[in-house]
Amino acid sequence: MTNSDALYLGLAFNQAGPNRPAATLNWVGQPCPDWTFNFAVNSVNLKHADCDGNGIINFDDTLAIDFNYLNTHNKFEGISAEGNPPLWVEATPDTVGLEQAIDIVVHLGTSEQPIDSLHGVAFSLTFNESLLTQNGLAIDFDNCVLGSAGIDVIAFQKNLFNDGMIDFAITRNTLEDFQGYGPIVHVRIVTTDNLSGAHPVALGLGGIVAITAAETPIELTAIGDTVIIDPNKVGINEIGLENVLLYPNPASDVVNLSGLQGSGTVTILNAMGQAVMAEPFQNSDRMALDLSKLDSGVYLVQIRSENSMIAQKLRLIR
Repeated sequence: MTNSDALYLGLAFNQAGPNRPAATLNWVGQPCPDWTFNFAVNSVNLKHADCDGNGIINFDDTLAIDFNYLNTHNKFEGISAEGNPPLWVEATPDTVGLEQAIDIVVHLGTSEQPIDSLHGVAFSLTFNESLLTQNGLAIDFDNCVLGSAGIDVIAFQKNLFNDGMIDFAITRNTLEDFQGYGPIVHVRIVTTDNLSGAHPVALGLGGIVAITAAETPIELTAIGDTVIIDPNKVGINEIGLENVLLYPNPASDVVNLSGLQGSGTVTILNAMGQAVMAEPFQNSDRMALDLSKLDSGVYLVQIRSENSMIAQKLRLIR
């Protein structure tokens, strides 16, 4: 049982049928007469969405999902293909110190690639748990574009922090598809208090399952983000790099930097926090980087000199 099961609560919300005799939340077989209807695409009877067995499908059924979470392992990864609307992470600020908050917003679609039809989506927000702490962890759905959690939206979450993930399922319960784009969940997470040297924190998305009200699967492209933890940095250091400009942004093949001072290195990090390019600079106030061999996506440009370091996000679009 996983977060994607909560999507079907939204499809069958307020449907009723025979309850399970002596119903229990325990993970055991419990016979129940079939309800009148099946789900349209997979032909599974609606009784299986009555997770607590009380004869009605509502918000309470998320308790049974949580209680039996991962008793089976039927997750599958969403297929990332160019042209699909994105499910993407926006993390701020670009660079943080120790015991500082990272604000993470997961978005559906963009103005250029809006969602055409979507009833619900399930996914995992992934991270390196050794770089972060659960102290101060906060999750809210206040600005969710799908609707209001607890009213016309079922918002399910499962904290698997020690495994480096938080699972979500966010679905309407109205059988009306969403069209457009915008945020669906906000997560605030705090960096560890014990770290030496700068480390990238890759914030990714996995296990994406998205469906329409007609139960049609939707393919979304997962786009992660990266934040740098620098124990020695609280803001921009006083020496020089505060005037660096990165342009154009978004870029297609070449990106320019101006305002460089002294000597140092420009490193490009992908959404997994991996360095995909590094170029030195010395006694030059500007440089051009050829990014033609990199895939489209969100990257972090880390600029480090002898006494200072800044990081800026770069979107590469072709």
